[in-house]
Amino acid sequence: MYKGVERVKDDGRTRMVAAIYGSIMSTFRNEDALKEFDYHYDLSEVNLGDILINSVMALNFLYGELSGNEITNLEFTHLLNGLIVEFLLEKEGIEFQSKLEIKKDL
Repeated sequence: MYKGVERVKDDGRTRMVAAIYGSIMSTFRNEDALKEFDYHYDLSEVNLGDILINSVMALNFLYGELSGNEITNLEFTHLLNGLIVEFLLEKEGIEFQSKLEIKKDL
């Protein structure tokens, strides 16, 4: 299992974070190793807040793997907020050059 997923406290989130992470990663590569992330959930049995929190955590793991930079979930949400502000300003014609780059190959 991806090392970052192991950092999640086993409070019932670990499997869902792993499932979301695996789904995201399967978009970019097709490996049998991703089968360990093949979990499915009944939407009537999960909380929307948990889905969103776990999604942020999974995206942070993806960010860490691609950038080589591990940050906390709070730092990651700050990074996301900055990206949204850049996106909105670009829609208004203000250009930004993203400082984010992929440093690791999948």
